[in-house]
Amino acid sequence: EKQIEPLIPFGHGLSYTTFEYSNLTVDAGSFPVKVQVDVKNSGKRAGVEVVQLYVQDVESSLPRPPQELKGFESISLRRGESKTVSFELGRDAFSFFSPEQGDWVLEPGAFNLMIGRSSRNFVLQKPVEIFNN
Repeated sequence: EKQIEPLIPFGHGLSYTTFEYSNLTVDAGSFPVKVQVDVKNSGKRAGVEVVQLYVQDVESSLPRPPQELKGFESISLRRGESKTVSFELGRDAFSFFSPEQGDWVLEPGAFNLMIGRSSRNFVLQKPVEIFNN
């Protein structure tokens, strides 16, 4: 890992309003893994927010990025309006390419699912156990 801090992180943007995130839920019993989060425009005017979902492999046999973008959705909310944003993650969202095996590999174990405003601004996260089934 190179520990390089980007000048402008992916997803960085300015808005004329503010947003609150809450109620991150994850159903990881089988694939696809279902993820939901509530987003509320808590500011004084309408605005657009890009909700981003990242996956972090807690313990991988190969080096992986600290977080990997696996989904995003742009939502437009009026002042005071809320919306539930939903994502579905297949096996590929947790897999990596193994040069040794010449194929994509899913290693079961601990992952973190992180909701963010940008690649450097996570507002909610939830640990999950993923099984290879």
